[in-house]
Amino acid sequence: MGKIVEFKKRVKSKGTIYIADNTNYLSVKADLYLLCKPYTDSLPKNSALAKELSPSLELYLLKQAKLSKAIFKTDFKEFKEKYLRELQNRIDSINAINDIKHMLNQNNTICLFDNCKLEEYCHLNILGELFQDKGYKVQYIKSKE
Repeated sequence: MGKIVEFKKRVKSKGTIYIADNTNYLSVKADLYLLCKPYTDSLPKNSALAKELSPSLELYLLKQAKLSKAIFKTDFKEFKEKYLRELQNRIDSINAINDIKHMLNQNNTICLFDNCKLEEYCHLNILGELFQDKGYKVQYIKSKE
């Protein structure tokens, strides 16, 4: 078995993925803004919900429990492995990743965001790494303090 969430080939990216949070996602001009969380009561302006790119509710709740015990950062490797397995095994996640890949190849700019303030421990950084490892251009927007 190869890497989790295989791409057909390494490509030279035409578009860009921005990784942001809900305080700064509009600071970049994107063709598509995707809120990547398992659920929401309200969708921010000019965005679409991409729950397919978020951890499952079970994994999200596990993360929240570990955050409440202040042990999430030490257990991040376990979270990352479980999240990558989910991406590999969920057809909706595979389809969403392929849609993003197609849009990037058409020179579109996409901004993935959520309300997480964990920076390097956010699931969006795992997604960013997946795309970056295959040659796509990924830029991280720092949180506003």
